[in-house]
Amino acid sequence: MIMPSGSYLLDTNIVIAMFKGDASTKKHLEQAEQVFLSVTSLGELYYGALHSMQVEKNMAKLRELSSILTVCKRQISPTLFARWGLFDAYESPAGNL
Repeated sequence: MIMPSGSYLLDTNIVIAMFKGDASTKKHLEQAEQVFLSVTSLGELYYGALHSMQVEKNMAKLRELSSILTVCKRQISPTLFARWGLFDAYESPAGNL
């Protein structure tokens, strides 16, 4: 996907940095005209949230994020990604967050 000038397509690690309050990440995103999130990153974030020690808190952050960002997708429901994360959460033990 070609991004217009002044736009960012966020990767999972950038969203995590943003959630942790990284000042440099925040500064760059404040300057962006548009911010996008890939479907892969959204799925990875749901997976991480569902594996975390603070599931509800992290899921709330994801719901808020997905409501304000444009998710690059083609007819795929965010519910599908939540289910993907939930399915994967049963495959491995809880994380340390």
